Amino acid sequence: NGGWSMHKIYWFSGTGNTLKIARTFSEKLGGAELISISRLDRSEDIVFSGETVGIFFPVYCFGVPSIITKFIERIKSADPDTYIYAVCTSGGMRGAALPMVEDDLAEKGIDLSAAFHIVMPNNYIPLSGAASEKRIAKLFAKADSKVDEAITAINAFKRTRPLRIFPIDTIQKFISRRAVGSLEGADKWFWTDDKCNGCGLCSKICPASNISMVGGKPSWHHRCEQCMACLQWCPEHSIQFRKSSLKRKRYHHPDIKPNDIARVTE
Repeated sequence: NGGWSMHKIYWFSGTGNTLKIARTFSEKLGGAELISISRLDRSEDIVFSGETVGIFFPVYCFGVPSIITKFIERIKSADPDTYIYAVCTSGGMRGAALPMVEDDLAEKGIDLSAAFHIVMPNNYIPLSGAASEKRIAKLFAKADSKVDEAITAINAFKRTRPLRIFPIDTIQKFISRRAVGSLEGADKWFWTDDKCNGCGLCSKICPASNISMVGGKPSWHHRCEQCMACLQWCPEHSIQFRKSSLKRKRYHHPDIKPNDIARVTE
């Protein structure tokens, strides 16, 4: 699970927002070890150790992506002296994501020391296309400020429990579990237009190992995370979701490259 390091960051990112934030945290913590959750051996137990451990992920359906839930299930133990924190990114609301992580860890007897939420540009194209460059620049500036606040808290080992608003968070948790559970089969709405050149990037970048190339075209296998990495990173803009993506501007973080995200690297 990455070997020993004073600071570790486990991250999951589809279009680069969360990875960018994780990298910034790493730099400001003096070089935390960055560990891609999608590249981990999924049969291997996870042990949290070191001075600090962070779990970084985007909010899905007011909650936690399936890949993060499964990752937490594989955590075997944690050093009681390790400061464990969670960071979620989203295009708006945080939903019940951070309380859900806290609860899932608590079921394993692991204490979440702190939790942070950082707003980034929306990347879920079925709802909307990319924001304007001006809007994105404002979001990045605000995110930098939020990161600095979080780093100050982490360096001071400050405890900050996730905000809970009863009964809203309970309702959102229920909705999220059901909604995320339905995402696996939502890949039936992906399709490719005639611009597809069979490059295979979508297959390499998919964190769920959900895409294979069949006859030079991508084929989805119904274990989708709905991270939109395949669509947003497609160099030809040939992958579509229903008809909603046809006229919408695409987005991935400008400082992140496909190989940074890819589950299979070259």
